Amino acid sequence: MSSDARSGATPTVVPGGDYNLPRNEGVETRTKTYPTPSGHGGGGKFVLNDAHRPVEQIPFDAGETREIPDGSLYQHARAAYYAHEDAIITDPEGNERIVLSREFVIDGVPHGVIFTSSRWRGGRGKGDRYRPFYKYDVTVKPLDNDGNIEWNRTPLNALSLKIQPQYEGLVDSSGNPVNLPYGIGTLVHVQTTWVEHPEVLADRAADLVAHVFDYDLEMSSINEDSKGFWKAETHVRYDDAKTDDVVHTVRQSADLLAEHAADVDTGGLASDGQWLEAKITTRDWHELGFPRLNANILLKVYYPDNPQAVEYPFDQPKMEAALMGNPNGDNYHWNEWDDIMRALREIVLSHLVWADVGVTELVGDDVFDGPTGDPYEWQHPEGRRWWLRRHYESLVPDLYREVTKPNTQLVYDIIQCVRRHGTVSYQTLMDETGGAYRTVREHVTRLCYPNGDRESDEPGILKKIQGVQTWVAFSSRFFEDCADEALDQVHPDDTPEDERKRAEERREERQQRQQENDADSEEDSEGGRDDRGDTWTLIDTLNYQPSNVGKFIERGDIDPQDVKVRTSPYDWLQATG
Repeated sequence: MSSDARSGATPTVVPGGDYNLPRNEGVETRTKTYPTPSGHGGGGKFVLNDAHRPVEQIPFDAGETREIPDGSLYQHARAAYYAHEDAIITDPEGNERIVLSREFVIDGVPHGVIFTSSRWRGGRGKGDRYRPFYKYDVTVKPLDNDGNIEWNRTPLNALSLKIQPQYEGLVDSSGNPVNLPYGIGTLVHVQTTWVEHPEVLADRAADLVAHVFDYDLEMSSINEDSKGFWKAETHVRYDDAKTDDVVHTVRQSADLLAEHAADVDTGGLASDGQWLEAKITTRDWHELGFPRLNANILLKVYYPDNPQAVEYPFDQPKMEAALMGNPNGDNYHWNEWDDIMRALREIVLSHLVWADVGVTELVGDDVFDGPTGDPYEWQHPEGRRWWLRRHYESLVPDLYREVTKPNTQLVYDIIQCVRRHGTVSYQTLMDETGGAYRTVREHVTRLCYPNGDRESDEPGILKKIQGVQTWVAFSSRFFEDCADEALDQVHPDDTPEDERKRAEERREERQQRQQENDADSEEDSEGGRDDRGDTWTLIDTLNYQPSNVGKFIERGDIDPQDVKVRTSPYDWLQATG
């Protein structure tokens, strides 16, 4: 961001590419070009106003006792289900399925087509006379070399349909009318992979229903207003060596969104200190300079499952941005697809730039062309480094205050240990500082919140990474430079030998106290101090509800060893059977 923008002047707003979605006032962008991120999964729906079609078009015999009123796609699916009732089989999980075909070809490869039915939300009648209508699911499945359905595997080219009725007079089980805003016929939900434009949803649905139902899906019968989508995705792959930089960049975005008071959901998993995934979901990406979409967008980093074997493209890490709508809730019209996809690609590519992932460090796969992909031009938001510097410099006074505490150097040694290792376990912190587990954990927990405020959503000096065990790191790699400078200024002559000496002194002091207090004294009935000087308080006199204590233990705020229960009057508490 320019100095004029920081001083409060209003710079010229640069429009976002060839779309006109608004950005926050004062956001500057710069045109950049990278290979095009691939279209990934897509999900959408449309209504076919096809109840006028003659029933004679249906090629299935539904039986003499069943009325088939018209030739809509819904009635095609209904008649097909009745015609195949004798062909129902059970999959390995015990679910009833019909295999309609093993010859549906995608990219020259035959696939199986699975057919199921389940109750729909609408029907006819009241009370005991209520009879629900059914919906029909059609799903493409891969085949093995012998032509058998691979039930537990999703094909690379996934495709599934939900075919639902749209008829006047339908009510739910409580008798409330079912809303039909787009007329009568058939409602079709589609989910598929590798979608570059929403018309693909209808095209692939048309291919599938033509194959299994002999139904000619006429595009002119799609109700224009009913064209909606709730899922759109785009992704890139990059070299495994850049994963840590990408993950830290994503976490920085989470920090900045929190500072802007955005409504943000973050999450991640770690194993042995390495990220398996990191993600942010928010409607407030505009706070980082991106276009204002009023849509819930997920940014996610997938770390390789096996870091020792990352040669095959699908084992390389991937970054993905996705629209997180709801088939029965948040939907966007097909006309908005281009705007959504441009914004998703802008979010992905801008994070690559911020993480210093160059074009040559991209990795191609079956759908993403990597460095050789078609060039894609987007508007890259500026100002991030200034925002980050301002945010993390605001934490430096807290850091100085912590590492210069007059009564202990343990906090200084904890932060030095994190500085030395980058990501560190509690065991390493205890080994290298000589601090007791409870004391080390208390300091770390406090350092994870600005000013010790545990209700704050903003990052502190440190952060915890929850995995099989808890790991500790600086809240951001960007903050490490600030921490280096502060630590060097506080104790410029401190040496590793000095740190080891302090750690050994702490261990010796703790051992001596343990020898002097080899047995806990019982606390009196009103609470008080034990022989070690620890204060004990009756649980019902705390400022918190007794039920909160269990939550504090589970969250790691209270050491389980610091909580006692008098069990002698309650034999059942000690039962082991």
